[in-house]
Amino acid sequence: MKLFNRISAALLAVTVLFSSCDKVGKEELKTLSISLEKIDMLAPGGEESLTVSTDGIWSCEVSDPWILVTPANGEGTTDCVVFIDNTVESKVREGKIVFSSNRFGKVEKKVLNVTQLGYEKTIHLDKEVVEVASTAGFNQRYFKTEVLTNVNAFKLVIVDSLTTKEASWLSSDKMEYHPELDYGARPQKFDIRLNWKLNTKDVKRAAEVKFYSLEDLEKVGGNVEDVEPKAILKVRQKAAPTIEDNRGGDSLALILIQEKLAVMAPSWDTAENMRNWDNVVLWQETDKNLPCPEAIGRVRGVGFYMFNTQESLPAEVSHLKYVERLEFYSNVNTMLKSIHLGTDVCDLQYLKHLVIGAYGLVSLPPEFVKLGDSLESLDLGVNNFEDIPSILNQKNFPKLKALTLLGNCRWVLSDLRKKSDNISFPNGIGLHIDTKENNSLRDLFLWENLEYLRLSTNYMEGSLPDFKVGQVINGKKIESYKKEDIAALKDTVSWLVNTPEGQAIPKILPNAKQLFINLNFFTGSIPDWILYHPHLLEWSPSLLVFNQLEKAIDSEGRAVGFTNEPSTFDYYFKVYPMYRNKYELKEEF
Repeated sequence: MKLFNRISAALLAVTVLFSSCDKVGKEELKTLSISLEKIDMLAPGGEESLTVSTDGIWSCEVSDPWILVTPANGEGTTDCVVFIDNTVESKVREGKIVFSSNRFGKVEKKVLNVTQLGYEKTIHLDKEVVEVASTAGFNQRYFKTEVLTNVNAFKLVIVDSLTTKEASWLSSDKMEYHPELDYGARPQKFDIRLNWKLNTKDVKRAAEVKFYSLEDLEKVGGNVEDVEPKAILKVRQKAAPTIEDNRGGDSLALILIQEKLAVMAPSWDTAENMRNWDNVVLWQETDKNLPCPEAIGRVRGVGFYMFNTQESLPAEVSHLKYVERLEFYSNVNTMLKSIHLGTDVCDLQYLKHLVIGAYGLVSLPPEFVKLGDSLESLDLGVNNFEDIPSILNQKNFPKLKALTLLGNCRWVLSDLRKKSDNISFPNGIGLHIDTKENNSLRDLFLWENLEYLRLSTNYMEGSLPDFKVGQVINGKKIESYKKEDIAALKDTVSWLVNTPEGQAIPKILPNAKQLFINLNFFTGSIPDWILYHPHLLEWSPSLLVFNQLEKAIDSEGRAVGFTNEPSTFDYYFKVYPMYRNKYELKEEF
């Protein structure tokens, strides 16, 4: 019995001992803990490190697939990495990581909150300031800026930095942009092209390109003054070189013109004296028509050939103060261009001879009449005029003796019934005149002072304008030839004055030494004022007057050509017998 009691007492003591040890151990064991209280992440995502501490086995679960924990389970103290995927949204998103630990049969949990910011609506530019030159070739006058944005629609407003008004010298290919945001609110990169114009003044220019969110503008009724731009790009342009009113200024102007037109010929060696430059003529002291002593050594004449521009004549032409002859000829792809002549050439008060040919012109400015006091010859051939400019008349240009408007054809077209095909000819076909509806050709023929009129190879159709003696057109009475005209013609043309038939011939283009109207689309009869014109045989009429475009069709489907083209000039020599010896051999040859 004593033995049993001792054993029981011993077992009780052991039990008490283990109970005490178990109580102490449980109090000393670690509870589940996480080294971070929360995770805050930006929109691009990233990773965070943390430590899980526990004496037991632990694991974790995430609330959303954009959260990843590795390792996701373990035993005891473990270092982990939390990966947060980037977001494609602009709003904030929240998630959770739930850590669980099994401790002596008891589950313990800890929650780690994860917050990720969305993308802010923004426009970011790769540069804040851009500086451009004052001049460059047409295809080089632009720059690109890289835009990083998640704004789904924005517009540009370009203002002058000083006046805050629109900066006309700077523009974009388009003023509104709607980026394709394929990844939600995640910013996308793309380029915007900005085009700048030449700076012809010796003053710097500055502008600001402001980027506005269309969503922001809608909230304030579209008023840009009531909302802040998302970004601003500052653009500065260098001043143009100062062109002085002297010989050095002329040489600088020529070089700048050549540069702006991307001229292929001539190519000047600027180390050479300007008098040795090709196609440049300077005024000399012995010149009879010297405007004034100050003109000596200045540019009298210059020609530019083979160039590539889509703009009017460079502004520097206005600095060629004493120029008398100015020529521009052979622009690249002339037929594709529609260039409006600017006003820079219009103030050249000594300009007598002007050639702007194969350039791509479609219009003349009203200020062109300023040249009327000096201009003696004008060549606008091989351009893209659709009509004869109304500004060209004897009233505006009383000194003009030679006018050339030949070859204004964008395309080779032999059937005018196709002229309205806007798909094939989106910019028209060129100089098309139907004399039934358009009087511009008639008005040219009434220009008495013209000695050379060249209108070949255009799209002129209908009958040639006819005139009757005594007829009044534009307030002017059509007259017949008088006795004083016989003396001026230096030959016997008394038939015009002394016979009823001759007195019925109207006096049209009486001073014309050359008339080109060949290779057009004229039909009908050749009027008597041409058939019996005192200068007809000087015009090489069989080639340059009567000869219309072969096998061509006009707008009404008629074959082109005159119905009364003379096969010989016997009829002419009968009324002008003295001309037979002068011209017959030449014509037969």
